[in-house]
Amino acid sequence: MWKYIKKYRFLSFTGVVFKLIEAIFELLMPLAMVQMIDYGVQMKDIDVIKYNVILMLVFTIMGYLASLTCQTIASNVGQKVAGSIREDLFLKTQEFNLEDFRLFDVDGLMNRFTVDVEMVQDMIAKTIRLAVRAPILMVGSLFAMYKINPMLAMTLLKSFPLMIFITIVFMRLSLKYHRRSQKNLDDLLSKSNDTVSGMRIVRAYNQENKEQNRFRFINELLKKSQRVLGRIASFSSPVTNLTMNFVLVLLIYQGAFQIQDGLMTQGQMIAIINYCTQLVLSFIVFMNLVLIFSRGVVSSGRIEEVLNYEIERQYGNKKLDVSEGISIEFVDVNFSDPVTNRTVLKNINLHLDSDENLGIFGLTGSGKTSLMHLITRHIEATSGQIYINHEKIETYDLKDLRTKINFVSQEPLFLEKTLKENIQMSYNSDPKQALLQAGGKDILAKGLDVTVSAFGSNFSGGQRQRIHLSRAFVKESSLLILDDSLGGLDNQTANLVFNNILKTEKQQKIVISQKFKELSRMDRIICLEDGEIVDNGTADQLLKTNENFALMFELQGGGELES
Repeated sequence: MWKYIKKYRFLSFTGVVFKLIEAIFELLMPLAMVQMIDYGVQMKDIDVIKYNVILMLVFTIMGYLASLTCQTIASNVGQKVAGSIREDLFLKTQEFNLEDFRLFDVDGLMNRFTVDVEMVQDMIAKTIRLAVRAPILMVGSLFAMYKINPMLAMTLLKSFPLMIFITIVFMRLSLKYHRRSQKNLDDLLSKSNDTVSGMRIVRAYNQENKEQNRFRFINELLKKSQRVLGRIASFSSPVTNLTMNFVLVLLIYQGAFQIQDGLMTQGQMIAIINYCTQLVLSFIVFMNLVLIFSRGVVSSGRIEEVLNYEIERQYGNKKLDVSEGISIEFVDVNFSDPVTNRTVLKNINLHLDSDENLGIFGLTGSGKTSLMHLITRHIEATSGQIYINHEKIETYDLKDLRTKINFVSQEPLFLEKTLKENIQMSYNSDPKQALLQAGGKDILAKGLDVTVSAFGSNFSGGQRQRIHLSRAFVKESSLLILDDSLGGLDNQTANLVFNNILKTEKQQKIVISQKFKELSRMDRIICLEDGEIVDNGTADQLLKTNENFALMFELQGGGELES
């Protein structure tokens, strides 16, 4: 976190200086009180009393102004640092591909964006406000007490090892349970997100009780960890206060004898009590600061875990020349899931000419989508090499590569923006025409300026699919990848949309599908089973050689294949 604080070090230093000024005025207050009691009250000198009262009033006002300035600066620095951290976290996650989001789940990242950043912000602001003031008051009070009465000061100093021990115990406990609490909060957010997004399924299968029990279990874990954390925070101040008050009682007892023996004045005893009270309050503030630091350190560690995550990917700056199309070649490519280490794709060897349209067929879980994500570099091959136009894929500029490829995924995904913005996706195109080509004439009745809700919930499933498919027509790309994107449409609409897609003859297509009418119109089809290419050929050839392909064709009505 130091690099963020360093960015605002001058402002932070200014805040520390003002807090130091406030502490000095607080230390001077008891001295003015001693003068007023010993030389004003006891000597009945009204001028001394007035002078010291005015002096204490000035100290109070100046201390208040210094404190107000420091508070403003501390809040400003904390918010600026938090803003910088959130921005860097956002930019870092923009570099993530699908593998990285498997390692850092979305709910955990959201927790880091919000709760953890707030903890760090609070830690920085409180550090500027309290981390200087508390030690200065503690050291200053001890020094002043030593000047007034060395014996009492040494009595107080002997209690410090016990206070340090108490501080270390509470700090270790706070660190331990805050880590546990943050992990439980991640799990709770993840569970809540799953339940809300899957509410229709939960209700359809009468799983409310089961989901409630699962939520209660996770919530109970979070409640227990936060309860312990709350107890630690609650007990820290009373334990510190009790210990220091015992010491204060001892000081007053010893001081009474010294006053009786004429070794101290009454004013000095009041000053000792004031300094001791300041010391007690400062130590309580210091204990609270330790707890804030404990939470902040844990949160900063979670944030740095994301920011320091090394993305082991090579990026070139070469532009992809698509004047003669895009040829793709896989050479001994393997891909394993980074979390489970399960082999998803193995020994993939495939060559696709620039003028060739490819169909991909396979049962669920055979690795079809993963194969396409390798082309767009949403995931990276574990081993092997991928060539685009006879050049390694790593040599190309990533943004340029993805600009030349249009990918329409299985699942319709939306932003909470207008329908027009969701279709265009920043491309200068006609969203109305794109929606018509995707069979969305009825959707246009709602207007292009209607706001799409989260997850597209204000549209039906079929409408969401067609809005999603309309993106295939807004981006002029050399290669279009359809990842089972027509599966949610009726046959008539799917046929209309697919015919419109095929009309763009200059655009190369890779179609993942379970529909034979779509696959049969591709130049070549590959069949995947358990992450391996087991068959490769035209639809006529695969009907003879691949049992699953033939069975699927038969289940869908058979008949003549379309040419």
